[in-house]
Amino acid sequence: MNIPFDCVEENARVKPNEPALVHGDVVLSFAQVHQIASSIGTAMRIEGVRPGNVLLLAGGNPIIDYMLSLGALHEGATVAIQSGATYLAQTGADFAFSRNPISGFTGKTVVVNDQWLQQAQTLTALKPGSFESSDTPIRLVQTSGTTGIPKLVEYDFDSIASFSTVGVPKELLPSYRPEKRLTALPLSALAGATHAYFAIKSGTTFHLSFNHPIGDGLMIQKRGLNSLFSSPMSIANIFEQKDSAQNLASLDLIFSTGAAMSQLQWQKLKLKTKATIINRFGATETGSIAWRVMKPDDKDGYVGQLLDDVEVIVADETGTLIDFGQIGRLGFKTPGSRNRYRNDQLASTKQFINGYFFTGDEGYLLGEELFFVGRADERINAGGVKRDPATLDAEICELAGIVDAAVFGFDDSNGLRMLAVAVVLNSGYSANKVGQSIAQVVRFKGNLAIVPVASIPRSGIGKVQRIELENRYSDQARKLTSQG
Repeated sequence: MNIPFDCVEENARVKPNEPALVHGDVVLSFAQVHQIASSIGTAMRIEGVRPGNVLLLAGGNPIIDYMLSLGALHEGATVAIQSGATYLAQTGADFAFSRNPISGFTGKTVVVNDQWLQQAQTLTALKPGSFESSDTPIRLVQTSGTTGIPKLVEYDFDSIASFSTVGVPKELLPSYRPEKRLTALPLSALAGATHAYFAIKSGTTFHLSFNHPIGDGLMIQKRGLNSLFSSPMSIANIFEQKDSAQNLASLDLIFSTGAAMSQLQWQKLKLKTKATIINRFGATETGSIAWRVMKPDDKDGYVGQLLDDVEVIVADETGTLIDFGQIGRLGFKTPGSRNRYRNDQLASTKQFINGYFFTGDEGYLLGEELFFVGRADERINAGGVKRDPATLDAEICELAGIVDAAVFGFDDSNGLRMLAVAVVLNSGYSANKVGQSIAQVVRFKGNLAIVPVASIPRSGIGKVQRIELENRYSDQARKLTSQG
């Protein structure tokens, strides 16, 4: 039994010459994708891969990663695509198919260079390997927007492929065409993989992202794509390119995921596009939970309407359920959730309670509408005041001279919790020049440290990694506050 690769073979048989994969000027048919994936899968088997093995994939570019992931499906293996962090060595994987060796990895490393790929194409493809059952994991997701620590979440083919169309309003379904969608997220992100597997299962064209605003913008323009699915940061970067309003005129729908899109960003986008903008809220462990069509009169913290088949509970710190309308810890249950982390029973016990996944988010329910207050594990208690850094980030990023920004907490020389802002500045601006404007936004009573940086560390879907910020810049922040 190999349901995922059965779909690849069926697509190649029924529509061999139709486009399966598009990446810039590269267009591969269903027949070509089947042939390449079968050859790569055969090469993996020669290297020793067997059904059920876990494979780390880091081929060095999106097309190679895509083909490696299909090769893994050919062998009935579980996929873990590298998202640029060395923590992949912690997955306990059996093999790494990588352009370069991965530090700390103890399994077998296969160097995926041009020679290996060319040799794979000369092989006579073997019969696909078998999955143990229809719900055998095909995918390990290892991203954490806050900590950068792996969330080893397992997904089977049917559940991950079904996430792709969840959250599309019924009234917009007639104009929603997955074969005309660009998912401007890496394959290492859950949404990127979701849409790739959906294309395999449904036999539709998959437009593979460059993960770069210029390349993705050109692909939308050249291919006349009508929907864009990405993080708020990537969407903003794509629309900041020259003549974006004209070049992206084909877009009818824009889906924002991974982090909440601010009202300020929405207002800016509406000056450049006629597209309907939909914000989707969810978690790596559950998939999408709620959606909303963004409007100018949205209430603060409004996440959206709960999706069908999603169950939500609100509890206090002791786990006791509280009434609708009251703020508490949010727990979610979806049909696609496995209710566990791979190889981490302690984290599973902490996060999954009675079948509900507790995200660390705090919020409340009004009927079927979900409202978000902040993340309990991310809110910074500085000077006795709890601040939601994501809200502050969005406001600071709107100030003149600031390209990107993120708030983080650190301990000063006396062990007191303090607040800092990491900022990427435009040319001609300094920390002193923007300091007063930032202070007015943050309204922190203590010494606020403003740390200029080259870039903000983020996950593949654009979430700020605040623990990494603290690790990198807390010494510098301490010096700044002591000088102040």
